Amino acid sequence: MNIFQIVTAPFLGALIGWMTNDIAVRMLFRPYKPMYILGIKFHGVIPSNHERLANAISNIITTQLLSKEELSKKIRELLLNQKNIETMVDYAFDANITKLKDKENLSKVSTKLSEILSATLSESIPAVVEKLIQNEGEFANARKMLRQIIYSIVKEIKISPEVAEYVVNKSFDTFLSPENLREIIIEWLNDQNIDAFKKSFDGDFIAELITEVAARPVILSFRKMLERDTEKVEIYIHNLVETRVKKVVIQGVVEIKPAQRFTLETIDSFEDSAFQFIHSYVKNHHKELIDTFNNKINLPTLINNSLMSINPEVITSNEQYYWLKKEISKLIYNELEKNTDKLVDYLLKYFDFKTIIKQRILSFSPQKIETLILEIASRELKFIVYIGGVLGFIIGLIQALWLMFSW
Repeated sequence: MNIFQIVTAPFLGALIGWMTNDIAVRMLFRPYKPMYILGIKFHGVIPSNHERLANAISNIITTQLLSKEELSKKIRELLLNQKNIETMVDYAFDANITKLKDKENLSKVSTKLSEILSATLSESIPAVVEKLIQNEGEFANARKMLRQIIYSIVKEIKISPEVAEYVVNKSFDTFLSPENLREIIIEWLNDQNIDAFKKSFDGDFIAELITEVAARPVILSFRKMLERDTEKVEIYIHNLVETRVKKVVIQGVVEIKPAQRFTLETIDSFEDSAFQFIHSYVKNHHKELIDTFNNKINLPTLINNSLMSINPEVITSNEQYYWLKKEISKLIYNELEKNTDKLVDYLLKYFDFKTIIKQRILSFSPQKIETLILEIASRELKFIVYIGGVLGFIIGLIQALWLMFSW
């Protein structure tokens, strides 16, 4: 062996080691598609095992990175913080109240709410009427109010503000006291009405998901709060009725114009028999009356007009506004604390993360997978190529020394 062979052996070994490792690394990805040479199939290791790798990666992610326990832990860390929830509720309330200052936004909101409320009222009013007509004492009070209304119509042609105020006050005190209104709201906030609200989204999955996971527990918890915090809720309802609702109703009553006038003698002689007739008719035909009311009164328009008269500035200046935000924050926190596992189960049920990840990986072309892996492990793969050259050099050097000494 000459000196040239001894000197070149290590470098030739380095070249061979470098080239073989570089080819091996490249054959992880290439050929992208199967090739046959002399009947031998050549196909990149990763492209030929695309589906198996997709299964393995999706399984690792869903069991180790996105496990149910990990999701539950992260949700608790992010959401189960009373201060954060209060901040989010404050922002949501204030942002929406600010939007209501824009008449166009207020119109959109009031239109949607009027549709929902009118549908709810249409179902709830019959039940409320059934409850009221069973109490004979309520009709005695109604008779006194009817007398005042009739005399006001006869005397002044239209109901005076004073009489309207008396009638409205008496009506609310008798029929729509804070206690009655609280009970009516409790009757409205039931699973049947929530399901009706959910169906109104016409298959919108995200809206239905929010309704099922967030809205339903909060609404039912709000109902429990109405049942539990009786005194506080009735104070709030009383303040709302006194400061806002009665004024709107009184104004509407004042604007009522009678169709005709009656003499006092006629009223006195007719009052008793007429009222008995009304009493009996309402008791026996209240369902027909409700149907007539629904046909004659455009409830969505009536509600929409009332909502359009809302003054956001008045709402935000009311102490009950801040109390309501605080109570809702507590409800959300309590529901999240109790139903975190249920929320995770719901997400895992409707979002099959394993299938989503697998399908996403399978959608990648071999070129895309090569690019992604090289972005992650380019240095490591180059190291494999370089270490092949180093090992080849060492082997060539050992071989050269062995030949030199044996020669």
